[in-house]
Amino acid sequence: MSVDYDLTDELHVRVSPYYHNNRGIGTWWTPYVPTPGGSSLSVRGTEYFINRMGVTGSLSYDLFRGNQIEVGGWYEINDYDTARDYFGLDDAPTSSISHHEFPKNPFAYDYFYKFDINTYQYYVQDTWELTDSLKVSGGWKGIQVDIDASNDPSRTSASWATQGSLTAKDMFLPQVGVNYRPIYEVELFGSYAENMRAFTTTPFITSPDQFAAIREQGLKPETSKTFEGGLRFHLPKFEASVVGYHVKFDNRLFSVSPCSAIESCPSVLNNVGSVTTKGVEVTGQYRVTPALSLYAAYAYTDASYDDDVLNGAGELVAASGGKSVVDQPEHLINGEISYDDGTFIGRAHVNYQSKRYATYENDLSFKGRALVDLTVGYRINSDDALDGTEIQLNVTNVTDEKYVSTIGQSGGYQASYAPGDWQYFMVGAPRQWFVTLKKAF
Repeated sequence: MSVDYDLTDELHVRVSPYYHNNRGIGTWWTPYVPTPGGSSLSVRGTEYFINRMGVTGSLSYDLFRGNQIEVGGWYEINDYDTARDYFGLDDAPTSSISHHEFPKNPFAYDYFYKFDINTYQYYVQDTWELTDSLKVSGGWKGIQVDIDASNDPSRTSASWATQGSLTAKDMFLPQVGVNYRPIYEVELFGSYAENMRAFTTTPFITSPDQFAAIREQGLKPETSKTFEGGLRFHLPKFEASVVGYHVKFDNRLFSVSPCSAIESCPSVLNNVGSVTTKGVEVTGQYRVTPALSLYAAYAYTDASYDDDVLNGAGELVAASGGKSVVDQPEHLINGEISYDDGTFIGRAHVNYQSKRYATYENDLSFKGRALVDLTVGYRINSDDALDGTEIQLNVTNVTDEKYVSTIGQSGGYQASYAPGDWQYFMVGAPRQWFVTLKKAF
């Protein structure tokens, strides 16, 4: 629901209240907690219960022609619960709990946390069209997020019985931007913005001792400072953009777990320094004919950790200072040829990414790969019942490339590689064929 209303010719108000209620669960069949009197396995559940409501609003005023000032805010109350529990399995060859059902009656809990999360945010923005071709905007925002955590003692073990509070707050985060169009077909733009990422519930899901250490060391929210600038072209048959950026990401949060992901044990959270990212992105699209178009995009990214990872005691966890960011290729290329004349459909797409490092210390990497996908199709245009029927053949990974698709699948990214640590990676899908039949009415 939203209310938009013009109080006067110059003054406009907008108010949008909302409500959200949701429950869900993620399940994992684990051998580490066997079912009492049943299977050697159990189903580990991570449940969540969301009950939140809030309101956003703004008030804008046209000071004079081409200049508008706007103030606004956001307030939210979020009652959020999360539980780690275990459900029993029968001692049988197949699972007595389906992947698609919501298990009931857990026989054990690690924890049941209750969170009261309050979010307050405001902003002030001024947009000024100095001329028909030059527009400048500037302002700032402030945000505060308070999280209070408690637990249900009857469903929380002593090693997880954390309770307490954390606040993330920054009441002045400036933002400024400029857009200049010397001619209609050419657009230059630039911006600077500061931002803060509020804490989630992660710092609380640990042992009481670890949370006390987090509070004592003064855990800080992650922040960023972003510069961006570029050029866009708009022509009848051709559109393109060139964008450069520089991002300084501070107070990076790093979680260290003393066990594997499928096991359940408290982790340790620390601020571990900064990440610097700079790069260039170039895109272009050319419409050769109304039916045929060409698209290409290239991105260069130089992203590296500025600091080593140290634990709360100052001990080295990962010698990551100066190393490349995990799972971030330096080069990305996308290209596509697309054809659709209303009857015949064809598309060829290639995606290339260069080498990716798999650990914080960059002692393991995976080579670059290029994936090719193809689509051919036919659409029926007639005056009978078949009108709008479309059949498509899609082939993904046409060359059947062998590659690693996912890094950090189980337990997150690793400090360094140890022989046998392949459980942290997932292989990419092989060549696949799909036939799709669609009908438009």
